Amino acid sequence: MIFMLHKTKVLFLALFSIAFSYKARGQSKLAAKFDTEKMQFIGTKHQQATYLLRYVQKYAHLGDTLKTLPPFLDSILNGEIKLARKKALKKYLSTANITDEEIGGSLDSGICSVDGIKASYFVIHDTSNFLTDSTSFPTNIDSVSWSGNRLDNKRTFKLTHIFINRLGASITSNNLSRQIHATKFESPTKNPLLNKSVVGSFIHIEVIQPRIADPGKKNDAIAIIPGFTDLQYKRLALIYIIASFRKGEWLIPTFHAVLDDGIPDGHDDPQNFELEKFDQAINEIYRSLTR
Repeated sequence: MIFMLHKTKVLFLALFSIAFSYKARGQSKLAAKFDTEKMQFIGTKHQQATYLLRYVQKYAHLGDTLKTLPPFLDSILNGEIKLARKKALKKYLSTANITDEEIGGSLDSGICSVDGIKASYFVIHDTSNFLTDSTSFPTNIDSVSWSGNRLDNKRTFKLTHIFINRLGASITSNNLSRQIHATKFESPTKNPLLNKSVVGSFIHIEVIQPRIADPGKKNDAIAIIPGFTDLQYKRLALIYIIASFRKGEWLIPTFHAVLDDGIPDGHDDPQNFELEKFDQAINEIYRSLTR
């Protein structure tokens, strides 16, 4: 009897130690919702979007699960809108003089995958360009003269697929067909509940946004308002349409901060993102493709 009690105590202590270890290390609050066999979160596309697009506030505080989605995204994720056609996309790109280097590669290429399962998530990031020692945002933030809008120095960046600057121009760092690890959610050491690699399930897009510190602090907590320009939403919408075309079905838009929620030092982007403007931009480009 004493031996059995001893074994029970040892087992309890072992389980407690494991649980404490996970708690100490932290993990995404969404980890338990991710099925590593299907490489997807639980729920329909529409249901997933309502919790993957929670509004991101300062210090990565998140808004509530959305009760509704903007109208066009609602129709897309409910299966009511067909993908754009290749012929229409090629014509649009040619007319606008947009090259493959700006959109993640050729329309004829595939998309990244894990164990043969194609990516399902279109992850929206902001770059959090920290303006060290600045107490306000420069007046030229949306012009070519602001150095943060440079794209030529981002071609070899390893941790994203595409950058979009505040003028609506973009550059490919990695083809959409390449697996990229760009969140703590994808790291097994940061997110230990995942039992295998999920890198390749996510398309990563960095949208350039300047930040300054809270008064008296050394951080990049304060984002510019509005967070993004209309031209950025337009290019982001086009890349979303293209990435979905390359998969063969609509991807699920996702915010970086939502994936990392619960992980120590998880990211706080994209801040001040206006989902309605993104929705409107998708709608406008899609309608122009189907006229």
